[in-house]
Amino acid sequence: MKHNPQNQQAKAARKLRNMHLSVIGTAYVLIDGGHDSAVARVTGTAPMSLEDPELILDRVLAAQFMGHSVSIWRQEVVGLLNQFLQA
Repeated sequence: MKHNPQNQQAKAARKLRNMHLSVIGTAYVLIDGGHDSAVARVTGTAPMSLEDPELILDRVLAAQFMGHSVSIWRQEVVGLLNQFLQA
């Protein structure tokens, strides 16, 4: 059986609610780093290409509009998105 992170999140949701914790929704965008990543292997998710900054920006904005916090960790992605936003 393939690992399904969404199923695990769904199973944990009720437990988290019952713990009365403040939960912060976070979105992750998997971006191609030129090699196979553990995240891609475990989740079966295909990374997004750095060659398509508009698509990356669309996904990041959609996540923000749904109330997720967004952090960008790769400097080349930050630079790419900044160039696109200033154009």
